[in-house]
Amino acid sequence: MTNPHSVVLSPTRWVELPEIVHRFGCSIVIWVPTKQGHYYFRANDLVSCSQVCRTWYSVLYPLLWKRYDDSVNVWHFPREVAQANSRHFRHLTLSHAWPASAPIPDQLTTLYLSKKAIGSTVDLLQANPQLASIEIKLSNEHLYEDIQAGLDILTRLKKLRFYADRPDAVHLTQLLRRNPGLQKLLIEGDFDGVGAFMDGEPFADLVEIRLNVNLRLNPGLVHLISYCPNLKAIRFMIYNNGSPAMDLAQSLRENCPKLNSIRCLDADNVDTEGLIQEAGILALIGASSHLTQFEMPLEVFTVDIRDALLIPHATFLEMVHVYMDVCVGPPMANVGKILAGCANLKTFKLYSSSYYTAPLHALALFEEPWICDKLEVFRLKGIGYVVARDYQDHGDVFEHFQRDPDDVEGPGPIDTRVEASGQTEEGASVAETGSGIETDHQEVGQEPIKILSKHGWLAPSWKSEEDKGRLSSRNANVLLRTLLRRTVVMPRMRKVTFNRLSYTKMDS
Repeated sequence: MTNPHSVVLSPTRWVELPEIVHRFGCSIVIWVPTKQGHYYFRANDLVSCSQVCRTWYSVLYPLLWKRYDDSVNVWHFPREVAQANSRHFRHLTLSHAWPASAPIPDQLTTLYLSKKAIGSTVDLLQANPQLASIEIKLSNEHLYEDIQAGLDILTRLKKLRFYADRPDAVHLTQLLRRNPGLQKLLIEGDFDGVGAFMDGEPFADLVEIRLNVNLRLNPGLVHLISYCPNLKAIRFMIYNNGSPAMDLAQSLRENCPKLNSIRCLDADNVDTEGLIQEAGILALIGASSHLTQFEMPLEVFTVDIRDALLIPHATFLEMVHVYMDVCVGPPMANVGKILAGCANLKTFKLYSSSYYTAPLHALALFEEPWICDKLEVFRLKGIGYVVARDYQDHGDVFEHFQRDPDDVEGPGPIDTRVEASGQTEEGASVAETGSGIETDHQEVGQEPIKILSKHGWLAPSWKSEEDKGRLSSRNANVLLRTLLRRTVVMPRMRKVTFNRLSYTKMDS
């Protein structure tokens, strides 16, 4: 029996409830990500929906202004219009000072301030004590003093990114201590002399730290680790004067039982003089009881480093990125053991920093069967020869990708799905044959094309003649075919990169 006192809304009334309209509007994507990691503004759908009726307009129009960046005028109208709608801002990026005559937004949750925007933002900061995330870029310490009155009232930050050219360590530590609820901390700049960290309560919510500073000159930032009992991820920079790896590893091991990610920032550009020695690498790996992410530049991938990763962490590892200075002989086979022993691996990168790893040596990666069926991304970079005479030095033969002698079946059909695609991932035109590499069979051979087309993969064009020259040999031909045969059949694999060639699954 129907309750006589219940209120029954007609179907048309449901779509006029602001709560439902708002939830619907939030599901409309207006910032669309690109493959290059950027975003472009596409508001057509949201604007059309806001014109349905007055209720929809009043609810959906503010969503157009939820995020605003004054450095990119994608809306193609004067900044004054945006400033007039500043009451709707929730995420604000400023590359210039906020005008004193414009209404001050007071509902911000995220604020990014560039160096040029620092000078006159005290009122903006004081109007938003509820800020949960802030990024500050200071060109000198005087700018910090200019906005200190605004920063002093911030006590609810969850994420802080602090960049300074010539910072005052005291100001940084005071800012951190006023925000004990921090969850993510990013520090970068020319810090020099951050001593013992200010005593106080632990940062119980801090789970991720990124330190883009010289840790050897700032031992206080290593000391900061001891106040982070729930830290899960750390990323740090290695400078030419080395890194206090042993002290960092000890602090992580003694204070961070939940640690599962250890990564080096800008790992592929670390100078060989600053590489952490093997003892330091082993100590860092041993600082975690369940490592899921490991990214590090190494001089050589030794047996001890291999075992330190495999024995305790094989069932946990999901990401391994290794940048090696020496990639010949046993080190490559040791890296291959990771692929053969980590069943949950999702992302794998191996870069030869010297760009002097002969294809024959790289074949050691495939000596054993891989068990990582969950692998989604595979990248192998730095394979080839520097000059032509190196072919003979490595017992190789200049072949310029001649036809594979084992390819006796002839050209074979090219998958029509490959033919239908007109663009590679980088936007380059694909040949009508669908290969995307070259249409000259004497240069590429048919085997790689058949492997890709059979499994629905796109093959890119050569980036340059220099790339082609590095791989123009018999062993390079064998390596490329072996790599593709092993990777493109994996059920979750979506992208394979070989030097600067990126192969992409078409349904990814």
